[in-house]
Amino acid sequence: MTENTAKNIASVMMCGMSVEVFDEMANMVTANAAISLEGLGQEMDISPPTLIVGKNVVTRISSVKTLAAEISTEVGVIEVNIGLEI
Repeated sequence: MTENTAKNIASVMMCGMSVEVFDEMANMVTANAAISLEGLGQEMDISPPTLIVGKNVVTRISSVKTLAAEISTEVGVIEVNIGLEI
């Protein structure tokens, strides 16, 4: 997603407060996901999310095939990558 979209999402999550540091959105999403999974009985051990910013950046974390889906929202377009490693 773009930096602007990330800031918009974080702003919505913070009840409309202006957000200038867009890595806050990654922290909030990770924390909310962990809390939700813990509520379902899934034990979680998380570390702070890693945020990589730049143009034409390529990273490889896993060789697991993923499904990419673009979601168009009121605050911008978000690409979600879904993979399962068992």
